[in-house]
Amino acid sequence: MNIGLDLSLTETGWYFIAPGIEEGGVLKPGKLMGVERLANLRGQLSGLIARCNKLHPIERVVIEGYAFGAKNKREAIGEWGGVARLCLADHNLSAYTVQPTSLKQFVTGKGNSQKDEVMLQIYKRWGREFRNNNIADAFALAAVGVAMGTKGEYHAIFQQDPTAIQATAVGKVEQILKTTPRTSGIVRVRTRNNP
Repeated sequence: MNIGLDLSLTETGWYFIAPGIEEGGVLKPGKLMGVERLANLRGQLSGLIARCNKLHPIERVVIEGYAFGAKNKREAIGEWGGVARLCLADHNLSAYTVQPTSLKQFVTGKGNSQKDEVMLQIYKRWGREFRNNNIADAFALAAVGVAMGTKGEYHAIFQQDPTAIQATAVGKVEQILKTTPRTSGIVRVRTRNNP
């Protein structure tokens, strides 16, 4: 199983992909702030990991890296990123980090694509339609995990050129998800607000 996490203080997108299993959603801390918000998000993430492990062993977790050009709440999102990685370590997992420009390049072929273009390309490439860009990004991160291979053999190639494994990723994701039921060519993905 590959899990993608699009970390956010207000709505962390998550998505997991395994043979015949596909699900995504968001972790929301409500109106909590500071340490209470971090503790709440950590608890939700820990529950999600435990639930995923019951469904299928987790092979890889892929997290979107920090947007270093962002000006708002950089320190707070950095704290959440650290807490999320500690939570993964508590479950004997580590995370691959994919920079936002690399993720966009992987999905669209351009590192400066807008969120709506990323969502459109996800639909065109994988037939997945999302109304929430956090879940869409998490799906793309999980797809990166699938594309990296079972032992991460494509990780070095991905870091050098994200588009180099696009075709491989499209095929691998489709192969894994081929048992997911389709409606009119679109997979309606069940989403959850909390795991």
